[in-house]
Amino acid sequence: MWNICIATDSDDNVYLASEFSSPISNNDDFFFAKFDTNGNNIWQRMLRTYGDVDSQWTNGYQSL
Repeated sequence: MWNICIATDSDDNVYLASEFSSPISNNDDFFFAKFDTNGNNIWQRMLRTYGDVDSQWTNGYQSL
């Protein structure tokens, strides 16, 4: 299952947060990225989880 949240800041940078099911671990993992106004990737991070954390996905939205 994919959950995606997109937000922008005052400089029009774009932030992406996504939850996805890892094909390697079969657990829910999280991906975060920042893009500039031209679509260039500024940074990206991935958080691996151990176990099902669907009930905590609201924290992904709150992180943006």
